[in-house]
Amino acid sequence: MTQARKPAGSPGATGGRYDHDPTTGTGDLPGFDRALSPDPAVRDDMALTDGLPRPVALRLSVDPDPGVRADLAATSQDPMVLANMASDPAVPVREAVASNLAAPRGTRGLLARDPDPRVRAAWAGTTDDRDRLDRLVGCEQVTFVRCDAAANPLAGRGTLDRLAGDPNPRVRLEAAANPSTRPDTLAVLTGDTDRRVRGSAASNPSLTDPDALQALSRDGSPSVRAALLRRPVPDDIVSRLARDKDETVRTLAAQVKRTGRPV
Repeated sequence: MTQARKPAGSPGATGGRYDHDPTTGTGDLPGFDRALSPDPAVRDDMALTDGLPRPVALRLSVDPDPGVRADLAATSQDPMVLANMASDPAVPVREAVASNLAAPRGTRGLLARDPDPRVRAAWAGTTDDRDRLDRLVGCEQVTFVRCDAAANPLAGRGTLDRLAGDPNPRVRLEAAANPSTRPDTLAVLTGDTDRRVRGSAASNPSLTDPDALQALSRDGSPSVRAALLRRPVPDDIVSRLARDKDETVRTLAAQVKRTGRPV
């Protein structure tokens, strides 16, 4: 039996168009028959469909195939559906909820403490909750979670400063590439012992220190000198690199001189 539609904005309402009890009277909902298909590919296609009626999305949120649930969690814009999926037993589903900005902030915050580091990493790489992210970074021991936090452009500058001094060069590399890292922090990273970190800082357009740029143009690693040409640099540096001893650097600098644009 089909229930009366709920007023738009009421709990469980989808705006009035498809407000039916999710367990009864769903036969007339667009796509509900496909959500019940025995073919997981058909159900997965439904999970990736924009604007699913809530009862259809709720049915897919408990689909027996975790791949279907993960795709729904990655694409759904329904906060209630996403909140319900935050405790899913499958890690890829919780990962998807953790990185979906449509999920309620409180729900995503709970996933910052998930026992699986893959879920914490998904949250750390996308959150705009700077205070909670800073607390996570202060106690997180898993390198790839710290890497994702260091790559998050929404991270606070204090958090990025801390990650720029991480003992693991993989974490420092992500901080060096982050456009939100402070220019003076990037200038410090141009003297890093790892050439990959120096190259990452060299290509970051947020690096503005003229002395650091000049030093990078004389760096002992050709890959670092070449990285400078991926971002705007003064003409005198381009001219110097056009005479570089390394053929690849010379070629890239010549291209910058010809086009007037970074490579």
